[in-house]
Amino acid sequence: MAACEWHRLTFGDRSLGLYVPDSNSVKEAYETLRNRGDEVLFPYWAHLWPSSKGLCEMLAEYPEIIENRRVLELAAGLGLPSLFASGLAASVCCTDRSPEAMALVKASALRNGIPELEATVLDWNDLPAELPFDIVLLSDVNYDPEDLPGLQTLFNRLLGAGLFIVLSTPERIVATSLLTHLMPFVRLRREYEAEPGRSVHVFCLTQSADGFTSNR
Repeated sequence: MAACEWHRLTFGDRSLGLYVPDSNSVKEAYETLRNRGDEVLFPYWAHLWPSSKGLCEMLAEYPEIIENRRVLELAAGLGLPSLFASGLAASVCCTDRSPEAMALVKASALRNGIPELEATVLDWNDLPAELPFDIVLLSDVNYDPEDLPGLQTLFNRLLGAGLFIVLSTPERIVATSLLTHLMPFVRLRREYEAEPGRSVHVFCLTQSADGFTSNR
């Protein structure tokens, strides 16, 4: 595992920390594997993306979205939204296809004093038939044009199953068609400046018109 730094962040009145790999160490490890001929995916999971911070801003402003709910995070990377949700939700299952990412999330959870956070290796293309959750969190997943058809299928399945989705994303022209497809399901939309000069949009989606119960 690459060398890591402990980052502390605050959203609303809650503060938490997480391990973030050193970017130079991650790059060197990736290049070493590529140079010896290994087939390896670029470790996008190892960066703390602004969209994950924006998603936490939404949950801090609208905690009722996840309070006492069963939460699933897909393509979680470093798992920041899962770590935040663990203080509010009934249960949280953090998932990513990278075993290294999930090992780091477990380490962050333990240091935050939330050993009950589940961190499981799972690709969103291979979800089980049964999804015993109420809320699905996704941040910055719509960046690769090749993934967009699969993502649309994923969203259709989650919405069709009656799940409530919170999606955080920067503005990307490549993702316009996917977001256009999702617009009829948007019940709440907010914009947050996750980092100076870097805004993200956070959408709450559900098939039911009365699926969002905030009275604000």
